[in-house]
Amino acid sequence: MNNLPLIDPRKMVDILKTIKQKALVYTPEWKYEPDEVDGGAALAVLFAQMFGETIDRLNSVSYKHYIEFLNLLEVSGQSINPATGLAVFELAKGFERSVSVKKGTQMYCDIPTEKAEDKESRVIFETEDNFIANSAKIIGIYSVNPRRDLIEKVDLEQSLARFFAPSLERNIQHHSFALACQDVFNLKSPASIVLSLENTILSYLNEEYVSRLADPTFTSWSYFDGNRQLPFDRVFAKDGKVHLIKDNYISLQPQKLEEKTEKPDEQLWVNCDMQAEGKSDEIIMNRIMVGSASLHQEKQDIHIRPQQLYANDILLDPEEGGYCFGKQPMVYDCLYLASDEVFSKRNARVNIELNLKTVVRQIGSAKDSPQYNFNRKYIVEKEDPQFIPPDMAFISRIVWEYWNGLGWTHLRVEGDLNPFEGQESSFKKRISFQCPSDMTSSLQNSLENYWIRARVVEIENPFSLYAKLLLPYVESVSLDFDYMEALQPVEWIYTENNCKKIVYAAPDSYTSMRLFQPMKENVHAVYFAFDLPPVGYPVNFYFKTEGQSKIRHVLSFEYLARDVKGEGVWCELKVKDRTDGLKEDGIISVYAPPDFIKNSVFGQLGYWLRIVDKNLKYAETADYGPLVQKIMPNVVEIVQKQTILREMFQAGIYEAGKKITLANRPVLECQVWVNEIRDITKAEIQLLVEKDADSVDIQYNSSGHISECWVKWERCDFFIKSRGDSRHYRLDSYTGQITFGDGKKGKVPSTGENANIRVNYSFGGGRRGNMSANSIKGLLVNLSYVDRVTNIEMTCGGSDKHDLKTLEQVGPLKLRHRGRAVTISDYESIVLEHFPEIRDVKCVSNYDKFGLQAWGHVTLVVIPYDLENRGYSLKLCRKIGQYLSQLVSCELLADGRFSTVPAVIIKVSVTVTVEVENYEIAAETEGQVTEAITGYLNPGISGGRRLRIEEIPAIKDIYGLLKKIKNVASIQEVILEGCYYDGNVLKVVPLDERFKLRYVVVTNGEHTVKIF
Repeated sequence: MNNLPLIDPRKMVDILKTIKQKALVYTPEWKYEPDEVDGGAALAVLFAQMFGETIDRLNSVSYKHYIEFLNLLEVSGQSINPATGLAVFELAKGFERSVSVKKGTQMYCDIPTEKAEDKESRVIFETEDNFIANSAKIIGIYSVNPRRDLIEKVDLEQSLARFFAPSLERNIQHHSFALACQDVFNLKSPASIVLSLENTILSYLNEEYVSRLADPTFTSWSYFDGNRQLPFDRVFAKDGKVHLIKDNYISLQPQKLEEKTEKPDEQLWVNCDMQAEGKSDEIIMNRIMVGSASLHQEKQDIHIRPQQLYANDILLDPEEGGYCFGKQPMVYDCLYLASDEVFSKRNARVNIELNLKTVVRQIGSAKDSPQYNFNRKYIVEKEDPQFIPPDMAFISRIVWEYWNGLGWTHLRVEGDLNPFEGQESSFKKRISFQCPSDMTSSLQNSLENYWIRARVVEIENPFSLYAKLLLPYVESVSLDFDYMEALQPVEWIYTENNCKKIVYAAPDSYTSMRLFQPMKENVHAVYFAFDLPPVGYPVNFYFKTEGQSKIRHVLSFEYLARDVKGEGVWCELKVKDRTDGLKEDGIISVYAPPDFIKNSVFGQLGYWLRIVDKNLKYAETADYGPLVQKIMPNVVEIVQKQTILREMFQAGIYEAGKKITLANRPVLECQVWVNEIRDITKAEIQLLVEKDADSVDIQYNSSGHISECWVKWERCDFFIKSRGDSRHYRLDSYTGQITFGDGKKGKVPSTGENANIRVNYSFGGGRRGNMSANSIKGLLVNLSYVDRVTNIEMTCGGSDKHDLKTLEQVGPLKLRHRGRAVTISDYESIVLEHFPEIRDVKCVSNYDKFGLQAWGHVTLVVIPYDLENRGYSLKLCRKIGQYLSQLVSCELLADGRFSTVPAVIIKVSVTVTVEVENYEIAAETEGQVTEAITGYLNPGISGGRRLRIEEIPAIKDIYGLLKKIKNVASIQEVILEGCYYDGNVLKVVPLDERFKLRYVVVTNGEHTVKIF
């Protein structure tokens, strides 16, 4: 210890100097010359050396007294702490059952050693709990907010996920349905669609349903144009039906939705999207009929022209027209009309309007026509010849036909049955017919379409030599259609609600279709789908979170089981939550029974488990939901130790102060059992059983009599408070020595013929157990079907025994605090004394655990050596808090004003611009600058001193640091930025005079050096 006073500060050189001075007085004839060694000089050097050693021993007396003083205070180094971590058990592929993993299952890691004879040293870890390693894998995670009607499919491999607060941008919830009817929805021109939606069982709700479906605030009707969904121009309800108006010439294009089954090919769909927020009543229909009509009757300027118009095999322009049957019509000549929009409307009323004119063609002359008069036969005609009128040649009869799939058949029409009979002026003719139900497309004139034709059956005066031939000339043709009351049943119905997609093929009136269905479960939850039932007592799931949530979530775990009706019902599970409601990293052990049901939820088939956040039962949002980084099954806590059971020792007759030494050390945990069958009475056995049944182990022989009575003894630090009958023992964890009492202070163990002292203990620990992730190689003893075992994160928390230097610093402080935490230094001294895994600690008064000012609060901020492992830091804080709960004021504990928290890690990124003197070594200078900054911001030792909690580097510190580098000519600019988590919100802030944050400790971020 450097600060102890010296009794005599003289050294060997000082003694020799004194001898030389005194020799001048007492023996002037002799001179001490170091270069000329004689007998006197040798004697002087020998005396000075021996006397100097005497002085050194005299000066060490103070230090020895100080050490003895520490022994009187009973200051001792704390026991070695074992490293802890998390291990994952991976089962063999294809194995679909479970494997039971017992507590104490050992795994190993080989690390290099300094001994030449041993190349590697084996470190053993053991599992802390029993659990079931299950083959079930998570195949889907869904975060649900029913109040806002949000469902987010979580992909933890891509990004972090905030549980119980699904994102609106990643919402996959859709309430929609689509109707497909190929003929009715084959629309290219302006048209209206009529939807008749009925619930024949709950008919009194039809009016309400139709009104809701026509409400633009609730529904959005659209169709596909080939690129995107276009909304209908108008939507309204009339006469109990929904009317959709398409007031444009954009045609409906076929669409095949990926979510649909393979059965429907590309269809013409009419889509309805619904907004479910605030809506709770579902819409159920069992009869849906559709129809359509062109808007020609409402708007006279809207015309549907035939796609093809042929006179026999001569193409006519539908806009300019042409001769209907050519210039020389004959029987069997045909006028073909094609329109897939109009003629595909089976059972609809189709109207055709023909704008015609007659072209008169003269055939022959009067002289070409012989005249006969058989009543008056004169040889020589005495009168002038009479005028002979020409014959009228025209199409006197036609027949309308359509293609029914086998051939041309008669088409029943109404109106002007023969619009092509002779008239000598322009005129309009109209015919109407009901589109036959067996109308099909056909190939005519090398074109596939829906065709009808007018076929010439009879022509008046077809062979006249003198006639007027009336040729029909079509100027334009206009078509329209209307289903009127002949509505058609839909061919396909597609519904999507709560991510569940259903396709109904030609449904009948007995099929109930939920067009709109809100969420049944009004709970904020996260749902997990498994490929196999995650059955086990328990199964473990490790949750890795980002940051720390400020709100503790009251969680309920439920699974989907089968009820008495064979349907799915959510049942609550028993769990052991080590995450404090997902506030921190940890394992959640779920006790899952085997009655899982395989069901489809959110459109995904699997075995389901969900976590319900009861905090949000009446809340609208979850602003502080936990930010989850990953979830891993089959994870268990491990500790670097080896357990030894039943190490036996024998006690002689009344061995006072008996000492035994365990075979392995250092000792972490210890249980000492003594067989007291020779000394103990039945009454005392009964008393011990009533007090603590677990502290007595009674063995019976074949006769039913007690043969052995093992009693568990208690460990104590000292025998000062022990009585003569107290079953106490002391343990030196480092040496593995157990000491029993002498009969006055502590009971003497009973004697026995055989070994009557049984010790169960574990040993290990130390810094050697702190290893990086994936360092564990496997199990010490293989388990069937376990393919691989390793640690998923670094193991940390292993610490060696306190060194003497630390004990010298904290030992005297025991006189001041005397095991009670009163002042700020008391808190810090106690923690540093009892927890060697702590790097630094700071006690802050009048601030709560969130860093907010709160009078009367005491917050202890700690930094462990393993700074980056926040899960371990929180676990260590709980351990410290539990220890200090026996030493602090009861008022602080009762009011919740005492907290132990880990320091807030702030990653400092430095951007510097420097000018160098020699550019040839600029790269080397850049490395020196980066190394200097990294060393200064190291959370360990920086500049010969330890960086304390709440020490924030300033720009002037960086300037002073970089000026020491030789090749740096000047420093142009320094920028400091800090990155930290406020709860679970990542923040980036400039580190200037305005930055104020409690409980922070700096560490290195990303540094940038610019050479100017």
